[in-house]
Parts: sequence; C-alpha cells; structure tokens
Amino acid sequence: MPVTWLRPALADRGVLVYVHGGSFVTGPVAGQWRWLAARGAQLSMSAVMVDHRVAPEHPHPAALDDVVTALRSLLSARAPRPGRWALTGDSAGGALALAATRTLVADGSSLPTALVLVAPWVDLALANPQIPGTEPDAPVLSRRFLQPSALAYAGRTPLADHRLSPLHSDLAGLPPVHLTTGTRNILVHDVRLLRRRLLDAGVTVDFLEEPGALHAYPVLGAGPATDRALAAQAAFLREHLALDRPSPVPSRNTPPTRRRTPCPSDCPPTSTSERRPSGCGMC
Repeated sequence: MPVTWLRPALADRGVLVYVHGGSFVTGPVAGQWRWLAARGAQLSMSAVMVDHRVAPEHPHPAALDDVVTALRSLLSARAPRPGRWALTGDSAGGALALAATRTLVADGSSLPTALVLVAPWVDLALANPQIPGTEPDAPVLSRRFLQPSALAYAGRTPLADHRLSPLHSDLAGLPPVHLTTGTRNILVHDVRLLRRRLLDAGVTVDFLEEPGALHAYPVLGAGPATDRALAAQAAFLREHLALDRPSPVPSRNTPPTRRRTPCPSDCPPTSTSERRPSGCGMC
C-alpha cells in the first residue's frame, strides 16, 4: 500500500494523513499536494498522502481497503503518536476518510484525534431532492459528471450502502470533525445533512459554509474565502492535536527519512497572487 511521507522527522510532533479526492477515479492532483504540503509546513508536522487504488480498474472495496490498510499499518508501526494525528480528505477522499474511520470504530482500533473533511461526497446516489436546484449555479460538479464515476467505483455494491455512502452509516463514536463546503456545490445539501447527523450522534462538529464558494474551494481555490477556510482548519487542528503544547518525547519508531519523491506538478500556483508553499517537501 504506497504512501508518500512529507517531513517524516516531524512525526513525533504530529501526523496529518490525507485521502485524496478525484471522484474515486483519479488523483491526487496538484492542489491536493499543495494543501497537504502547506498544512504540514504551517503546523510543523509530518504529512502522509495515501495513494489508494481508483476505479474502474479497482472498484469498491479496493479504495476503502487501501485506506484502512494504510491506517492500520501506520498505527502498528507507531508512526503517529496517540492523540497526535488527524485524518483528512476532500470530496471522494472525504467519504473514504469517514468510512475508514467508521471501520476503525467498529474494530475497536485507535482512532484519529480529529477529522478534517472538505466538501465530502457522502451519498453516491446523489438522491437529495435539492440537488437539481443548485446544479445550474455549480460549475465544478454535476450529476452527469459524477454518476458514471459513482457506478464505476460501486461495482456491484448498491450506491446507498453505508461503506460507499457514509451519510447512511452509524456516526456515533467519531472524533471531532471539521466540515467545509461552499454553496455553489451540488454536494452542499448532503454536507449540511451530514453535519446534522453528526451532531445528533453526539460528535463535535466545526462547520464552515462559504456563500458563493465552489466545490472543495479550500483545496482547489485561492483568495479570501480559501484563506478563511485554511485558517479555520489550522485552528481546529492546533486545538484538537494540542500542537501548542510541548511535543512528546521522540519515539524510536519515527519513520526513516526517505528519498523525496519529485513533485508531480512542480507546485504551480493556482493564481498570480498565490505563492508556492515554503518547503513543499517534494520539490
């Protein structure tokens, strides 16, 4: 199960594990690498990109199995210290992160200290009756685009199955969750519903909905709205991972420093005003 480490020497301070989106059929893309590299640098912690398999060559449960395998392997190696790691994901990756955490809850395994989910795609059936009204003003995603990807990933599993669509799963026992969405996004209605169901299950939720923002804007966008979302995510992680407290005594099981993987995109800025993250860890 391949993963890419950024700044492995900082694993004792904290580890940020990322599950990339891409409608279950592609990724990771440049914006996801930028987000992960910049958050790791900002918070002075290690970061891990999970390179799970994608459809149609590898339908469900391949991607979910890969994420769970990666998390269990990291935990068994004591790479992230208890209380010092978070699981993050955007769009389809947010759904995988949520479903993987549910698997860990069911198994009684050690859980991430926090979840950061960016516009998670939590109902692959796209059955919410409010979606058609939002779709004309949502330029990034459409049902016509997402439905073939959902079917390719689902294979023979029904789209409403909780392992595919964690909106329908038992959400009790999850760690604190940070949710972000924009209103110009056909998934916004399901993200709102996810927030409500998390709260009903007793889960602590930080929720940020940005009027006029597009799908996954904290990861794929730039500008004031993105800056606000990134600041909120960083504050959430600092609080729940206690990053302002002294770091634990270094562990002998800190992952070894590996040869850096060449950056797949040379970290190009998404706009002329955006600067390349300092110390990307790949470049």
